Amino acid sequence: MKKMLIIGILGGILIGCGDRDETYFFENQKDAKETLKACEKRLETAITNGNEKEFKATIEDAECVAADSAIKKQRQLTYEKEQAERERLRKIEEVKRLQVIAEAKAKIVAEHTGKSWQQNISEYFKKECTTGFMQTPTIECAAWEEYYHDAVTEGKRLLSQFSFDELKAKKQEFCNLDQRRGSACSVWTEARDEKGREGLKGLDLLALERAKMDYCDDQLMFSTLCQTWKNVWNSKSDELVKLLTNDDDLFMENYNTCFNEIQQIQNSDKSWFEKSDGESAIRNMSPCTQAATAYQRRGMGYNPYQQAVVK
Repeated sequence: MKKMLIIGILGGILIGCGDRDETYFFENQKDAKETLKACEKRLETAITNGNEKEFKATIEDAECVAADSAIKKQRQLTYEKEQAERERLRKIEEVKRLQVIAEAKAKIVAEHTGKSWQQNISEYFKKECTTGFMQTPTIECAAWEEYYHDAVTEGKRLLSQFSFDELKAKKQEFCNLDQRRGSACSVWTEARDEKGREGLKGLDLLALERAKMDYCDDQLMFSTLCQTWKNVWNSKSDELVKLLTNDDDLFMENYNTCFNEIQQIQNSDKSWFEKSDGESAIRNMSPCTQAATAYQRRGMGYNPYQQAVVK
């Protein structure tokens, strides 16, 4: 601990001048080490004897400071050279590894010529290539992973040629036997969802709601496709809510239209159940849903459509 303190004190002093300066010591590391050792001994003695004058003279000694700085500079330079050499050797080994992986992959390709991308993915899943955290995969597993990714890329390319409706109809073809993450089913799911997103572009809220059953029917309610629809709908809905919250005339027009439709249902001679279902349908459709939210955000209460809104 005492030696570390002494080294720290020397390291905190400015570099000195003179014949035996930092440049000299940098070029003569043996002299630098001997000088620094003597300086450390002087400091240790001064501290032990409580000699403040000698202590101050030592930490301000130009040669002591220069020797310390030169050694640190050489140590950093040595570290950087060692790092550079390790990186050079790493790159050489990486190139060799990639060459071996390419050879292994070429062998796999030759052995599976003529198979579909789905079959190639299935072959990959048969291999036990689970790699632990921070572990480098074996040559064989690395080759199979590249082969697998090529199959996925090919699958996405081919599936992109189908329409949204065509892809939906092909679920059993890709998902009847294997629905694991990364399987052919997973590739099909991504392709279907991407086509689904494309089909929703540019639609307003009413059009989105008409398309909902194509994305969120009973079988798709918890699917990524339904979530895609919800994300788009939520974004459009938020835009309308903001507009209705900030535009008085637009808010009154939409809110009162919804209110009048609800009143017509309530004043009809339909049964209680029919009235309840009818009112619920209106409240849950755009723009009535958004107008109700804007009503709350305007601080007008939490029970909308009880009466018309007037200026």
